[in-house]
Amino acid sequence: MSDNRSRHDRLAVRLSLIISRLMAGESLSLKTLSDEFGVTERTLQRDFHQRLVHLDLEYRNGRYSLRRQSNPSAIPEMLSFIQNTGIARILPLRNGRLITCLTDNQEPSPCLIWLPAPDITATLPECFSQLILAIRQCIHISLMTERWYPSLEPCRLIYYSGSWYLI
Repeated sequence: MSDNRSRHDRLAVRLSLIISRLMAGESLSLKTLSDEFGVTERTLQRDFHQRLVHLDLEYRNGRYSLRRQSNPSAIPEMLSFIQNTGIARILPLRNGRLITCLTDNQEPSPCLIWLPAPDITATLPECFSQLILAIRQCIHISLMTERWYPSLEPCRLIYYSGSWYLI
């Protein structure tokens, strides 16, 4: 049991060091890593191609590195945005390489999500921002529509069928 645990500990340390170096901008050679960690190059290839598949890696001249145009710290934020906006139901993105491909502004995107035109004019950015802030900070707001609502505590904005709804 302790041999199995020791093997997993070595794997965890190896992967964390590889990820740290990649995030620091290093390009890594299999030969150098093999000598450092005492594992075969084949084991390291498995690390890069199976265990680190969600990183946006490039392999050039025998070295692995993060793609230069990608911003690895933005990938979790993009995944959250995709999940929170409901896009995940139609776009099965689960790794950084696909996200980078779809958000790369250097080339036309291979996907286009076409929404129907809203029935109303565009939401005023300052009102929208104030509502988001009120929701996040649990602030009571006053709202004037056909009637006056002096004290509402908004929970969420939902976009459905071309209209925004405040809950």
